[in-house]
Amino acid sequence: MPDHHEHLWYDLFSRGARDWLRHNAKIRASVREQLPRLIAEADILSTDGNRRVRMPVRFLEHHRFKLSQDQEQSGVGQGKASPGDTLGSPVPQPGGTDEGGGGNDQGGVEFVVEMKVDEIVDWIWEELKLPELEPRASSILEEEDWTREGWDKRGARARLDRRRTMKEAIKRRAVQPEPAAPFTND
Repeated sequence: MPDHHEHLWYDLFSRGARDWLRHNAKIRASVREQLPRLIAEADILSTDGNRRVRMPVRFLEHHRFKLSQDQEQSGVGQGKASPGDTLGSPVPQPGGTDEGGGGNDQGGVEFVVEMKVDEIVDWIWEELKLPELEPRASSILEEEDWTREGWDKRGARARLDRRRTMKEAIKRRAVQPEPAAPFTND
């Protein structure tokens, strides 16, 4: 019987991946809740070939965690510092200049969610609560002209062939030796 504590070391390594997956699931749930508002905005970017849509999401800060590099180490909780002070200074890169283009007024990071069009259609379908309809067979939908399958001498008027019936009656009377009653329009 394996001990429960033997597998705890594995949980430490997979925790980051689980957190990342959980974070992405929460973002997708948030986008799904706000889908009507996001689609109504004119900022949707689409790509041609792979049926994907990119939507910028505002007021949602997407955190990205990364480990610090060796040259950027600074002590935490040690030394003379007060709340709000900047800890450590970035190491200047060789050949870089401090001049650059200004940012936008909000000074934020633009977060773009990329989703498949089919996913969005499925979400809208669920939101509208429409029934799942099965497509009809193509043979039922493609009916050609009405065709007569046979001729009857008696029965429904639609299946009668008056001309053929009349010819048969004339042939019968021509063969009979006695004169029969005259034809009527019944």
